[in-house]
Amino acid sequence: MSFLSRIFGQKNKSNAERNEAVALTLQPFVETHPPERQVVPAPDELVAAYEGILPASLLELWRRKGLGLYGNLQLALIDPRAWQPVLDRWIISPPGAVQRIPIALTSFGTLLYYRKLTATDEDVAYIDPVTKETDTLAWSLDDCFNESLCEQDSLEALISPELAQSARQQCGALAPGEVYEVNQTLLPMQVLRIEKVNALDLHRRLRDAVDSPTP
Repeated sequence: MSFLSRIFGQKNKSNAERNEAVALTLQPFVETHPPERQVVPAPDELVAAYEGILPASLLELWRRKGLGLYGNLQLALIDPRAWQPVLDRWIISPPGAVQRIPIALTSFGTLLYYRKLTATDEDVAYIDPVTKETDTLAWSLDDCFNESLCEQDSLEALISPELAQSARQQCGALAPGEVYEVNQTLLPMQVLRIEKVNALDLHRRLRDAVDSPTP
């Protein structure tokens, strides 16, 4: 390789590295919650399947970083295809209603979902499978990731840092597809027992309990 080729090659590489950092719209989220080692870029077919359905900023994050666990709070970016039937059971919509697309999961199983409300309006909301609470987190996906999931007050309203720390001390770090579950029957006795469970199984079990007849 000639001297000029090496110089221009290094320059092009440096430019590519700068573009990688600057172009990531959800960079504040990534800096607050760095991806864990098992996070790998999403398959091209998954990204292509949600082109024009999910915001470009999220697809960019999938493509450049990936799905999996992010940060000490272990926020998970999820494959909507696996979680769509679960969300559709929790929130049953009439035909023609705005589609809800599951996009993320907290370490205790709270499911975040995206809605494209109009041509210009969108929001991100959540449903807690334990309390059955649902609410809006932010009125845009970018604001949700770069503000609501980064600012301490709003983040602590969604995930208790003390509870997350206790869970990690008791059970260790989560593996992909896992969440923590608090044993609700022991809480009245002031006993905090936490275990790791399969996230999809947790949602299915708690949703099935809603349909079960009261004895």
